[in-house]
Amino acid sequence: MPNGQPTLYMTNLTNYLIEEKLMKPLHSLYNTNLIMEYYRFKRAMMESPFEHHALLIGYRHLRTFDGRLYSLTSKCSILLAQDFAHNAFTIVLNLNSGHGNSLYVNMDGTAIVIYPEHKLLPFLCFLGASAGLFGTNDNEAGNEWMLPDHSYEDSLQEFIHAWQVSQQGKC
Repeated sequence: MPNGQPTLYMTNLTNYLIEEKLMKPLHSLYNTNLIMEYYRFKRAMMESPFEHHALLIGYRHLRTFDGRLYSLTSKCSILLAQDFAHNAFTIVLNLNSGHGNSLYVNMDGTAIVIYPEHKLLPFLCFLGASAGLFGTNDNEAGNEWMLPDHSYEDSLQEFIHAWQVSQQGKC
């Protein structure tokens, strides 16, 4: 072996180990959303595959039935979930309604208004019968952003806008 070749080999091996085995995993960790990973892990480890929960976190963040996390950008009332198959329930988040933020819940014709204090609120709905910002609850993450007209949207802003519940066009 010529002089310098083992040194070049060791340098290349060292660069490979540092870049591929150390820096790439650290870089991917930097781009990880820890809240999303926590709920994904919790769902995989502790929840039954047949139960799907959506979460409203404060008034600005939510997790869909299929585990997708995002922040709300709307300042209007928005439909979180509704049973479009049997009209058994409707859940609307009222933002800045004059009386503070509230949840409007209608179940089988009985309506209540809840004024939570920025807590984590879990919701459990019927499999495959609901739609809204909480998603479709059908165990298919690919169709989570379905619009009221059954089309799909890639833009978060447009998705949230489509589920706004406007009061006389003021939104």
